[in-house]
Amino acid sequence: IVPNGYIDAKTIVTDLQVEMKYATTDNFMKEKLYTDTRCLLLKSTADKLKVAQEALKKINKNYSLKVWDCYRPTEVQTKMRAWGDKQKPRVDNQYIASVAGGDHPKGRAIDLTIYDISTKKNLNMPSGFDVFNSTAGGSNDNSKILAKVMGIAKFVPATKEWWHFANKE
Repeated sequence: IVPNGYIDAKTIVTDLQVEMKYATTDNFMKEKLYTDTRCLLLKSTADKLKVAQEALKKINKNYSLKVWDCYRPTEVQTKMRAWGDKQKPRVDNQYIASVAGGDHPKGRAIDLTIYDISTKKNLNMPSGFDVFNSTAGGSNDNSKILAKVMGIAKFVPATKEWWHFANKE
């Protein structure tokens, strides 16, 4: 069920790569949290994602944005935050936000990377996805490209996660 006001981002960004990590067990919780494998976003966020994809294609026609997470149901956000609270040491809210503070449950946040269509591989980034340590806030040439195209589209980056961007407008 698509929440009211949300759309599948691929209807706007038709060449978007989608690998919803929480619809698989390949995530920090090691369990399938979603049944829907679509990238659901507010239309305004999807429109901005299209701008970012177009900017990326100008840098390299073989590159594509690849999303790992988009809209996140509040019950999943709550479950993630509870998991983070139980860890020793506790996982900071800057890595897993509360429901009230998170942009994923509002359809305004995207976790993503750059995918090379010609090699069928993700570009090398400073860390893996959903790493809860200082490497997640690192930078390399590829993450700088990602930050640049997302910035062109007016997304705001997370300071501690190279893969997380939010539509704050």
